[in-house]
Amino acid sequence: MKMMDEKFIPVTTDFHTKCNINLSSVNKLSIYGMFAQDNMTGSNSTNQDADKMIYSEITKNQSALGLTWNYLYSNNGYLQTTAYLNFNNYKLDTKYDFNKQDLMSESDEQNFSGLKSELFYRFSSSHKLTIGGEFKLFYAKYGKWSGFDTLSNATIIQPYNINWGPETSFKIAGFVNYNFIPLDWLSFNIGLRGSYFGFIRSMALDPRLSANIKLTNELGLNLADGRYSQFPKFYRIFSDVRKKYLKPGVAEHYIAGLDYIINNDMQFKVEVYHKSLSNLAIRVSDTSRVFSSVGTGYSSGLEFNFTKKMSDNFYAICNYTYSLSKRKDIINPGYY
Repeated sequence: MKMMDEKFIPVTTDFHTKCNINLSSVNKLSIYGMFAQDNMTGSNSTNQDADKMIYSEITKNQSALGLTWNYLYSNNGYLQTTAYLNFNNYKLDTKYDFNKQDLMSESDEQNFSGLKSELFYRFSSSHKLTIGGEFKLFYAKYGKWSGFDTLSNATIIQPYNINWGPETSFKIAGFVNYNFIPLDWLSFNIGLRGSYFGFIRSMALDPRLSANIKLTNELGLNLADGRYSQFPKFYRIFSDVRKKYLKPGVAEHYIAGLDYIINNDMQFKVEVYHKSLSNLAIRVSDTSRVFSSVGTGYSSGLEFNFTKKMSDNFYAICNYTYSLSKRKDIINPGYY
């Protein structure tokens, strides 16, 4: 495995467990736990001196615990509520291998807990409504140290030392989704999601619309358009002591696809998509520690999927995806 001109040796360990408990005919509990650890070590030689090997070690730890309660309050509706905990730790150490001199160190701790719930109700076979909300509490801590560095154009980056946190904040989100089937061959999904992120004091509203058109008994056309907002990563918020308030990154999705049922146990899908990106967090210069939400870009692609049912519990799936992504920022004049 090669990343940023370094050859890495990855070692991954993970553990998952889930338990379902039927309390009654209308009440069910699900308990989920997970632990994962990724460790990567790598090295490369410096351009100035091939004998000076740079050694890097990346360690990622993640653990999660969740409890979900499902309540069937009527024949036409259910309530689902989940409480969860999640712990994430990332650490990077870079040094000269021959004398163990430190070159850079970075640590990123992101822990959060939350409660989310959704309520579904079917008014009729043609009208269905889902509403929900989520409250998430964050605990974040970030640190980075680096010595002198030099870019490919001989620009010297001064050493720096950043330590931020621990800080706590919150995220609140709510959504509504309405499913409408006016005709046997036509259905719509109309949705709206709103969220507020306390770290950057910013709110996002994301409308979404999709349609499914049944062209024949075997062939269906799917169309979708929607906005998806993503809040900046913590290290980009904390990398400058002035704590610039960034904007949520925005992706406008446009999707069209065809589903073809070959027979009772085979299905083929093809989908094209385009994403228009804005408010991307990028550095204001090659040597700056400050990020600004001025980046733009796009991503387009084509996906193929073939599914074959081999038995009741076994499926064979073949996928192929081709995608092209471009970005543009205030440093470079064109897309890259």
